[in-house]
Amino acid sequence: MLSRSQKIQAQMMRFHARSVVAFLIASVAMLPAVAQTTPSHAPPNTPNIKRIAGTVARVDGNELLLKAKGGTTETYQLAPAAQLILAQPGTMSDLSTGKSVRCTSIYSQGAKVIAGECAILADNMHGFAGRRDVPDASNTPEYSGTITDVRDSAGAVQGKGRRILVRITDPQGETTMTVSYLTKISLIKAGDASILKVGAQVHGISQQAADGTGVLQVLTVVSNERGRQPSSARK
Repeated sequence: MLSRSQKIQAQMMRFHARSVVAFLIASVAMLPAVAQTTPSHAPPNTPNIKRIAGTVARVDGNELLLKAKGGTTETYQLAPAAQLILAQPGTMSDLSTGKSVRCTSIYSQGAKVIAGECAILADNMHGFAGRRDVPDASNTPEYSGTITDVRDSAGAVQGKGRRILVRITDPQGETTMTVSYLTKISLIKAGDASILKVGAQVHGISQQAADGTGVLQVLTVVSNERGRQPSSARK
């Protein structure tokens, strides 16, 4: 049988494959209304929302050709007010007091909450924080707010990498999460059309228009290049 640590590691591996989805779904609700009222694009009550992922194969103005897993290709249009996001790898050192974060828990037992992923938001992304529940079938708990304390964990196990305790505070209260070497840390900031390049890995949310066109409401470009830590005015 698997040990508790092995079970947690297996859960984290499964979690990382779908972690960005909840962030993107929550983002759709925050888009400006104009993005959903253009006649040729998705009307407000269109229920056909699709999660997409793949590699950019072609960029032609507001039209993208994406190559999905398995080699299939699909064409999408960017909504007029689509939210473009750039996600870059971060480290534990990026988790500092005053930062706005959104962390998702992969495991909890009593007061012990282990983070599967922590997204550190740039100042212009603060509108994406503030929700504690994830609208996803996995019902994975999510904690958003401001980091008010960071310290080394006394429960770190030698040979298992560093662990830190991160206290996240929001209007509903505060939660202390354990961030370990298994936690995926990302730096999230708003992007523009320049990040849409052939070969870029992307995740997104597409809403089907009345004519069947897939219209991208939110699109995240995942970069492997280490980004600069998002600035914060609340230091």
